[in-house]
Amino acid sequence: MTERLRELNFEELKKLYAGRMQNDFPLAEIKPLELLEKQYKRGQCKAYELILGGEPKAYAVFQIPDEGDAWLLDYLAVFSSERGKGYGSKMLSAIKTDLPAGVVMLEIERTDLAANEEELETRTRRKAFYLKNGVTETGVTTVADGGIGYEILCIEKGEKKDPAHYANVMLKIYETLFKKGEYSVKIANSAVQTAEVVAALVKNGDKFLICQRPKNKARGLLWEFVGGKVENGETEAEALKRELREELDVSIETVRLFERVRHEYPDLTVYLSVYEAKIVSGEPKMLEHSDIKWILPREIDDYDFCPADEAILRKIKKEF
Repeated sequence: MTERLRELNFEELKKLYAGRMQNDFPLAEIKPLELLEKQYKRGQCKAYELILGGEPKAYAVFQIPDEGDAWLLDYLAVFSSERGKGYGSKMLSAIKTDLPAGVVMLEIERTDLAANEEELETRTRRKAFYLKNGVTETGVTTVADGGIGYEILCIEKGEKKDPAHYANVMLKIYETLFKKGEYSVKIANSAVQTAEVVAALVKNGDKFLICQRPKNKARGLLWEFVGGKVENGETEAEALKRELREELDVSIETVRLFERVRHEYPDLTVYLSVYEAKIVSGEPKMLEHSDIKWILPREIDDYDFCPADEAILRKIKKEF
């Protein structure tokens, strides 16, 4: 018999919610139906059944961020009459092969935060089930859903990425689901690196230059000010001139220090110094970035910027 995933419409999801989900999950873990309906209508929620021999055997509900191809597995359960027959494993296999997502992220409650032996055994058994079925560890932990500590696993369809990549994937997912301050994302068991970074606020009349990060880098496809790390032995001005030669093939002069900020990413603490600068020779070329644009301050909200740049952008809106 061939198994397949069948996507549920909202009426079917509502029926599933009112019936099986109430028995399969603790009531405190079930989101309000009104919230699921809003997310479903916005394309942020999808549900699937595993069909085998023409009959449903298991189901899964996913949360989907506004951007990217990563989905979050929110609920997974085998029908009560079908448990112990391997359908949970078949569901995970079908998710990997048939789901239209590049990677599926999973939250499991951390074993090291278990309150007692029974809870520890349950969490350990759940993690072992996922790992046995090809789900992999990401090296990322989060806190969400009102303070619950999670370890993040993933079903990766391509090559496995580093923890920094998955940390940023979870940030994008949580930004869709939660308000700022309601979650945190960290790389587990690692000392967070620091970097001294310079960037240029390059103006051309009323406009200023922004660059889009390459897709394959951390914080891929977000917009930023051109710049990079200060190397050993360099002054900030020297580093900035070098970076703009390497990334845009232009020569610049720094005008003044515009702002300094400190920002903590899950994988990196950045100390960012932004200088106003002017191009003295050359025309900006896309040597490293996915795109470059000249924009007006009033157009800032039309672009998704790296979080470290938020304080800089607020100052631009205020002063320009």
